[in-house]
Amino acid sequence: MPVISSPLKGFLWSTATNYDYLTGTYEDPIVIETFLSWLQPHSVLYDLGAHVGYYSFLAQQKITKGIIYSFEPSPVNLEIFADHLALNKSRISEGVINIQPYAVSDKEKEVIFSDTKISVEGNSYMKDKSGLKPAEMIRIKSFSIDALVANGFLKPDVLKIDVEGAELEVLNGAVNTLRSCKPNILLATHDSHLPGIKNKCLELLGSLGYQVKHTGGYNKNLAGHDDFIAIHNDKN
Repeated sequence: MPVISSPLKGFLWSTATNYDYLTGTYEDPIVIETFLSWLQPHSVLYDLGAHVGYYSFLAQQKITKGIIYSFEPSPVNLEIFADHLALNKSRISEGVINIQPYAVSDKEKEVIFSDTKISVEGNSYMKDKSGLKPAEMIRIKSFSIDALVANGFLKPDVLKIDVEGAELEVLNGAVNTLRSCKPNILLATHDSHLPGIKNKCLELLGSLGYQVKHTGGYNKNLAGHDDFIAIHNDKN
């Protein structure tokens, strides 16, 4: 179906996903406006937890000569993401969106996620696996941002991090990059998955010179879910 509102109006979108994508009410318009204002034609975006491509598709309207690294570990989400790419091929600059079927964490390792066979946002990174059956788990290879950059990935201008509980590990694995590149960050925290992770993320970003602003509640006003914009003091 075509998206009926929002900056993706007219894009073809799967009905297997959240209908808020189609109605244009998935995210706070002010947050989207801020996010898009960070992007230029040659920008480099790391979309961590790309899901079915919403932020990647938003970003490619501004990034026409740079690159979007879209990291998404869930096979069912990757399949829908690929469908969205095919459906909207004529709208997208060739080669800009680079899908990476991996997780991002603090180092190269295998991580375990809870898994379902439908496209949901809650397929989460799990530290406590005691309640999961083997059929409910998926093992995914993960990498750190610092290692990716050291091995040839372009340095990020913007990070969008929505990784369902792994956000602190992502930040810990990006400390060198955050210090040297100072990318703007759109961050979702998930105390619902790992209690206390929000404050740990905010403390780490503060120690690295970032000013962090809560975006307020919007469509995802759920207990244990918070969204933040982080900009380095050198850019303020």
